[in-house]
Amino acid sequence: MAIEALLASIETSRLVPHALGQTLGKLLHAGFVPVQRLADILVQARTISPLIDDAVRQVLEKLLPLLSTVPLRNTRKLIEGYADVQSRTRRAVAAAVATQLQTWSQSAALKKAATHLLST
Repeated sequence: MAIEALLASIETSRLVPHALGQTLGKLLHAGFVPVQRLADILVQARTISPLIDDAVRQVLEKLLPLLSTVPLRNTRKLIEGYADVQSRTRRAVAAAVATQLQTWSQSAALKKAATHLLST
Protein backbone atom coordinates (compact mmCIF):
# COMPACT_ATOMS: atom_id res chain seq x y z
CA MET A 1 0.00 0.00 0.00
CA ALA A 2 2.87 2.40 0.72
CA ILE A 3 4.21 2.09 -2.82
CA GLU A 4 0.79 2.83 -4.30
CA ALA A 5 0.43 5.93 -2.12
CA LEU A 6 3.91 7.11 -3.11
CA LEU A 7 3.29 6.60 -6.82
CA ALA A 8 -0.13 8.24 -6.73
CA SER A 9 1.20 11.27 -4.88
CA ILE A 10 4.00 11.69 -7.42
CA GLU A 11 1.76 11.25 -10.43
CA THR A 12 -0.78 13.77 -9.11
CA SER A 13 1.92 16.28 -8.10
CA ARG A 14 0.99 16.08 -4.43
CA LEU A 15 4.32 14.76 -3.19
CA VAL A 16 6.71 17.21 -1.59
CA PRO A 17 9.94 15.22 -1.99
CA HIS A 18 12.06 17.36 0.31
CA ALA A 19 9.52 17.17 3.14
CA LEU A 20 9.16 13.41 2.75
CA GLY A 21 12.93 12.96 2.60
CA GLN A 22 13.44 15.06 5.70
CA THR A 23 10.78 13.17 7.65
CA LEU A 24 12.04 9.76 6.57
CA GLY A 25 15.62 10.77 7.30
CA LYS A 26 14.71 11.73 10.85
CA LEU A 27 12.75 8.50 11.36
CA LEU A 28 15.59 6.37 10.01
CA HIS A 29 18.19 8.22 12.05
CA ALA A 30 16.15 7.63 15.21
CA GLY A 31 15.72 3.96 14.35
CA PHE A 32 11.93 4.11 14.04
CA VAL A 33 11.90 2.73 10.49
CA PRO A 34 14.11 -0.07 9.17
CA VAL A 35 16.28 1.01 6.24
CA GLN A 36 15.52 -2.25 4.43
CA ARG A 37 11.79 -1.52 4.30
CA LEU A 38 12.37 1.89 2.72
CA ALA A 39 14.98 0.52 0.32
CA ASP A 40 12.54 -2.16 -0.84
CA ILE A 41 9.85 0.42 -1.60
CA LEU A 42 12.25 2.66 -3.48
CA VAL A 43 13.50 -0.27 -5.57
CA GLN A 44 9.92 -0.93 -6.62
CA ALA A 45 9.35 2.72 -7.52
CA ARG A 46 12.48 3.20 -9.61
CA THR A 47 12.39 2.86 -13.39
CA ILE A 48 8.61 3.31 -13.64
CA SER A 49 8.93 6.75 -15.20
CA PRO A 50 11.34 9.68 -15.36
CA LEU A 51 8.99 11.69 -13.13
CA ILE A 52 9.10 9.04 -10.41
CA ASP A 53 12.87 8.63 -10.74
CA ASP A 54 13.29 12.36 -10.21
CA ALA A 55 11.02 12.36 -7.16
CA VAL A 56 12.88 9.40 -5.64
CA ARG A 57 16.17 11.21 -6.29
CA GLN A 58 14.90 14.31 -4.52
CA VAL A 59 13.66 12.29 -1.53
CA LEU A 60 17.02 10.55 -1.21
CA GLU A 61 18.94 13.81 -1.58
CA LYS A 62 17.16 15.15 1.46
CA LEU A 63 17.18 11.87 3.39
CA LEU A 64 20.78 10.64 3.02
CA PRO A 65 22.51 13.62 4.67
CA LEU A 66 20.24 13.22 7.71
CA LEU A 67 21.36 9.67 8.42
CA SER A 68 23.94 8.86 11.04
CA THR A 69 27.59 9.15 10.12
CA VAL A 70 27.85 5.67 11.59
CA PRO A 71 26.04 3.77 8.83
CA LEU A 72 22.79 2.05 9.65
CA ARG A 73 22.30 -1.51 8.51
CA ASN A 74 21.42 -1.61 4.78
CA THR A 75 22.46 1.99 4.14
CA ARG A 76 24.36 0.66 1.12
CA LYS A 77 21.04 -0.19 -0.53
CA LEU A 78 19.91 3.42 -0.24
CA ILE A 79 23.22 4.61 -1.70
CA GLU A 80 22.87 2.19 -4.60
CA GLY A 81 19.29 3.35 -5.16
CA TYR A 82 20.43 6.96 -5.18
CA ALA A 83 23.21 6.13 -7.64
CA ASP A 84 20.67 4.48 -9.91
CA VAL A 85 18.19 7.36 -10.02
CA GLN A 86 20.96 9.94 -10.06
CA SER A 87 22.45 8.39 -13.17
CA ARG A 88 19.09 8.05 -14.92
CA THR A 89 18.08 11.63 -14.15
CA ARG A 90 21.56 12.78 -15.20
CA ARG A 91 21.95 15.05 -12.20
CA ALA A 92 25.10 15.76 -10.28
CA VAL A 93 25.42 14.37 -6.79
CA ALA A 94 24.03 16.95 -4.39
CA ALA A 95 26.64 18.68 -2.22
CA ALA A 96 25.07 17.52 1.05
CA VAL A 97 24.95 13.93 -0.22
CA ALA A 98 28.58 14.15 -1.38
CA THR A 99 29.63 15.29 2.09
CA GLN A 100 27.84 12.35 3.68
CA LEU A 101 29.33 9.97 1.12
CA GLN A 102 32.81 11.25 1.98
CA THR A 103 32.17 10.33 5.60
CA TRP A 104 30.68 6.96 4.73
CA SER A 105 33.57 6.13 2.40
CA GLN A 106 35.60 5.51 5.56
CA SER A 107 33.30 2.59 6.43
CA ALA A 108 34.33 -0.78 5.05
CA ALA A 109 30.69 -1.67 4.40
CA LEU A 110 30.00 1.47 2.35
CA LYS A 111 33.39 2.34 0.90
CA LYS A 112 32.83 0.81 -2.54
CA ALA A 113 29.32 2.25 -3.07
CA ALA A 114 30.21 5.68 -1.70
CA THR A 115 33.48 5.97 -3.61
CA HIS A 116 31.85 4.86 -6.86
CA LEU A 117 29.13 7.48 -6.55
CA LEU A 118 31.62 10.21 -5.67
CA SER A 119 33.67 9.41 -8.75
CA THR A 120 30.76 9.92 -11.16
